[in-house]
Amino acid sequence: MSLKLFTKILLVNIIIVIIMNICFYFEFFKVLLSNYIISILLGLLFLCLQFAIVLYILKKNKFWLTDPFQKKSILKGIALTGIIHIIIYLLSVFFSNGILNKNIHIKSTYFFTFIFNSLPNALSEEWLYRYLPLRYSKQFSKKSKTFLVIVITLLIFTIIHIPSYIFQYNISLNQLYIVLANGIFFWFIYLSTKNLSFTVICHSLTNLPFNIYNLNYYMTYFYIAVTFTCIIWYVLRKR
Repeated sequence: MSLKLFTKILLVNIIIVIIMNICFYFEFFKVLLSNYIISILLGLLFLCLQFAIVLYILKKNKFWLTDPFQKKSILKGIALTGIIHIIIYLLSVFFSNGILNKNIHIKSTYFFTFIFNSLPNALSEEWLYRYLPLRYSKQFSKKSKTFLVIVITLLIFTIIHIPSYIFQYNISLNQLYIVLANGIFFWFIYLSTKNLSFTVICHSLTNLPFNIYNLNYYMTYFYIAVTFTCIIWYVLRKR
C-alpha cells in the first residue's frame, strides 16, 4: 500500500466525520436527530457514504474491506465475547458480593442501537485506525516505523473526536484522554489477538456496555476480562 493511498483513505473519512459533526451546530439538525429512528438512519447513511467512497478509492484492492472479517475470525470474536462476560460475572461474584441486581434488565432499544449504530461505527473506526495502518506498515522492515504509524493514527483517532465533543455532545475537551486511553486499549486488543472482529465487538461494548445486571464496576471488570483474555490469546498464538 502506498503512502498516497493510505493518506487518501484516512483524509476522506476524516472530512466526512468532521462534516457530519459540524451539522450538529445547526439547531434544525439537532431537532431532526432528536427522533431516535431518524438519528439511526442518518448515522447509517453517513457510514454507507464512507463505505462507498472507500470502495471506490480501493479499486483493485476492494478485498481489503472483507479480508479481516473472515468467518473463522468472526466466530472466534463472538465466542471470546461470551467468555469475557462469563469472566465479568465471576469477578462480580467474587469482588462485589454477588450480582447486585438479579433481575436482568435490557432496554428495548439496546440491541437495535447496538446493531445499527454502535457496531457499524466501531467497525468503521477499527478498520480505518487499526487494520489499515497495520496493513500499510507491512512494507516496513523496522518496527520503529510501524510504531510511528501506530502513534500517528492513535493521535488522529483521538483528534477526530473533537468535533463530536464540541458540536454533538457538548463535552469538555479535557475528557479526550478517555478517547486516547481507549485508542491505546483497542490497539492492545488488535495487536495481541490480530482479530479485528473481536476488536470491533470490544469497541462496540465500550461505546454501549452490555451491563444487563446493572453492576457498579461493570466497565472495570470489562477491561480486566478483555486484558486477561488478550494476554492468554497472545500466549497461545505465539506457541
